[in-house]
Amino acid sequence: MINTYEQYIIDHIASSLSIDDKNLRWFPFFPILPNNDCDLFSLFDVVQNERFFVEKNSKQKQFSAIYGEILQAQKTSFVTDIAKKNYINKENWLQCNTTYIPYYSPNLNQINTAIANGVSYDFTFDSSNFTFNENDKVPFFSSLIIPATSLKLDNGIKPIKFVFKLHFDKVALTPIQYGNWYSSAAFTTAYKNQNNWNTESGLITWDSLFDTNGILNYITTGVLVASGMELKLQIVGDYKEEHLESLKYNSYNLDNSFCLKAENSNFEKKLDEENNLIVNISSVKKSILMLALQVEKTQQLMS
Repeated sequence: MINTYEQYIIDHIASSLSIDDKNLRWFPFFPILPNNDCDLFSLFDVVQNERFFVEKNSKQKQFSAIYGEILQAQKTSFVTDIAKKNYINKENWLQCNTTYIPYYSPNLNQINTAIANGVSYDFTFDSSNFTFNENDKVPFFSSLIIPATSLKLDNGIKPIKFVFKLHFDKVALTPIQYGNWYSSAAFTTAYKNQNNWNTESGLITWDSLFDTNGILNYITTGVLVASGMELKLQIVGDYKEEHLESLKYNSYNLDNSFCLKAENSNFEKKLDEENNLIVNISSVKKSILMLALQVEKTQQLMS
């Protein structure tokens, strides 16, 4: 669950890239792009759902496996027969140790190219210009207890406002496409023609996939990546060195509710001249971060 102001920030990121924010599944902790195509394609292959965050559980259903079951459940036809041959052709799968992973694009090289051609992004959020709901959490460290000192960070201080600044050197949204193991014609035919499904016991069914509670109501269509993340959070209030010192024990356990945290990022805490608390988070410049996956409703794609 995210807060109202977080939704505002995400809406701005999505609108700046002409994306419907409802079609984004965010990584709760921005990971660095995998260093091999095996891990990257495995992530693309995980079926996403209606939740806000990316589903990357290895036990979650994989699209390629479901697609294979769909082919087995279809009545014999020219389209299905060709699709089955392409599906079992090992040349259409990437060998990863003892297993085979379906080919997807983009691969690592293509993502690097997309980032090189990406656009910069800057956004500032000033809480003094925003009306909060009564139950909204705001990043004032109001509930963080430091075990070592039992010091509550707000310590009775009522912050005036906070200012959140986010920068990316480059941002790119890259479409995800299937390799030759997949046939769009076979999948579309299966979706649109329920009479073409075999009803033998043990076979996957149309309803189990595409009905209201089906497991394949969303298709992953893109990946949002970025480089050079810089995040600055200024919390206005009369803070003291003891507050700053206590943060040294809690680099990431900040009660700020923002999900914008990056793997292997640098974390800096300081007080400015007016005793406002400053938190800076920056990623390694050369690292590419995965921000979100783009999804589309299967029904819309097939309409």
